[in-house]
Amino acid sequence: MDFSHRISGYLVLSVSGKYPERFVNLCALKGIYITDAVRTNDGIILCTLKKDFRKMTVPAKRSGCRVRIIKKAGLPFFAKKIFRRKFLMLGAVAFLLTVGILNSFVWSIRIEGNEKLTKEEIKILANYCGLRQGVVKYKVDEKSFSEKALASEPRLSWIWPEIKGTVCYIRVREKELRDKPVDTKEPARVIAKRSGIITDITVKRGRATVSVGDSVVRGQELISPVTEGSLPTHAMGDVYASFWTKSGCEVRHEKEIITYTGREKNYYSIVIGSFGMSFRFSSKAPYECYSEKKSEKEVLLFGEIPLPLRIIRTEYKEAVKDKIVLTEEKAVSEAEKKIIADYKKELPEGVEIKNTLLKTEKLSDRETYVTVIFECSENIALTQKTD
Repeated sequence: MDFSHRISGYLVLSVSGKYPERFVNLCALKGIYITDAVRTNDGIILCTLKKDFRKMTVPAKRSGCRVRIIKKAGLPFFAKKIFRRKFLMLGAVAFLLTVGILNSFVWSIRIEGNEKLTKEEIKILANYCGLRQGVVKYKVDEKSFSEKALASEPRLSWIWPEIKGTVCYIRVREKELRDKPVDTKEPARVIAKRSGIITDITVKRGRATVSVGDSVVRGQELISPVTEGSLPTHAMGDVYASFWTKSGCEVRHEKEIITYTGREKNYYSIVIGSFGMSFRFSSKAPYECYSEKKSEKEVLLFGEIPLPLRIIRTEYKEAVKDKIVLTEEKAVSEAEKKIIADYKKELPEGVEIKNTLLKTEKLSDRETYVTVIFECSENIALTQKTD
């Protein structure tokens, strides 16, 4: 039976009697659709359409055969079975009504086009203008929202909300804000913003008061203004200096190794709207030692319209923890790498590491302290106005 027959409904019949072959021939003469006929010890098993079953009465009598229904299949019989289950139908109707009601609200807000303004700042602005999670989407006036938002946030040149399903996309365009130009007509000098040893000086205007190799302290004058006419000039320039800082930690002679066994399981949960209602099919992790990774997927109606339902998949991978003992040399090397990596994360903008020096201190037979000394370079020139 093909797909169209499954839609209209079909029957599997058992034909028994003296002349079942004659029954089949008579049905064929009457134009009754028969397929998948199989000969058995008792007769013939065949399939026919639901609409042709009543037409078999005459061929059955003329051939002296008995026709018995073995199976009813297809959409009409399935629908009839479903409609008999009232509570199932009520549940389906209630579900569709719930989805329809939830679909009339905005449950998710997404920001696009922002570079300097953070998403949180734009969400706070949207909340102030009346657009937030849980608002009825039919009450959102795009034009009114845009006008109020632009009047409240001077850093935006354009903003527009677009609602698709239960998701509101807020697209923004920011103004190009330029820094105020330095007023070079005002008298100023260049001082050191940190202590260090001078490695390079480039004077653009003024007179250098220090030389390469000099040690300077924070606040010391580096480039002084010169007098042109009756007024001192605006001193300008770049002054690079080296400075030293250090960081340390205790050496760990044991290292934890995590190995994955290859076994993994996925658990799923359903979140409705933004209320945090979650229906998880299993609440217990499948392994004693594991790594966990979550991914989220929206439920789309007809493949396009987002519904207020999200399916969260939690992937668990089984792992085995083990500890290995490191040699003194390897333990010190691991500690050095960790110190350098941590320092680079906190390194201020404009500071460059030129060199590192490793020092170790034996505290006891089983304890060692590692210190890394960093030689850094930075442009320490800071312009300061003079009276």
